[in-house]
Amino acid sequence: MRLIEAPPVPASPTRVRQPERAPLRVGLVQHRWHADAGALEAELADGIRLAAAAGAQIVFLPELTLRKYPGNVRASGIPKADAEPLRTGPTFAFAAAQAKQNNVIVHASLFEQPAANDDPSDPRGYNTAILVSPTGTLLGRTRKTHIPISAGYYEDTYFRPGPAADAYPVYTVAGAQLGLPTCWDEWFPEVSRLYGLGGAEVLAYPTAIGRPGRPGEVAASIRFLLSAQASLVVGSVLFVDGGTDAMMNPLEPHGLGVDALT
Repeated sequence: MRLIEAPPVPASPTRVRQPERAPLRVGLVQHRWHADAGALEAELADGIRLAAAAGAQIVFLPELTLRKYPGNVRASGIPKADAEPLRTGPTFAFAAAQAKQNNVIVHASLFEQPAANDDPSDPRGYNTAILVSPTGTLLGRTRKTHIPISAGYYEDTYFRPGPAADAYPVYTVAGAQLGLPTCWDEWFPEVSRLYGLGGAEVLAYPTAIGRPGRPGEVAASIRFLLSAQASLVVGSVLFVDGGTDAMMNPLEPHGLGVDALT
């Protein structure tokens, strides 16, 4: 795992008064996929450790942190049978252990199993982002709202959209206002706008999509960057995005790239 540290914070072109708080230092963990669960957790733990040692207060992990992205093939049977409970599953346990061990806030993501009385006829689960405190307690949970429906990204066969009520919650952590959308949500500028209206200052968009390589993916990555820039401008928020074999796109509220910890 290689550590890349950000340079000193540049002066904001729109600042009209001196800052009243210290900069928020965050870490983004990017890695290649490991089929072996032990190797995967070891690499994630190494990234968290490095980021925390470099001063990160929050460390962001990829979408579906402990499992391989399933959406490249259509789901069959009852997908939610393979999902995990939020509070007693392996992802929360891993995030809580790492948060306590490194004294940082850890963001993670999981395939969440719905409660038994939550629309039991729907065979799908939720794609859920979580935030865990340094004491190992759950600070927040946000379910992915926009679900891809396209060839190679059959997420609609695995994940149901998060509930419309309170779809864009904002959490106060480390002195900042944080929103937890996920991946495909970033293609919709209205998401950023709604978060911004709700007081969010930082949006974390974890992804499980790999680096461009297939035909059309390079062009798609350019369109994604333009979409992300538009989202940040209309929402006036900071954007952090990291993932598995993915391009990382830390951007500031004017859509300009900034460096980050990985």
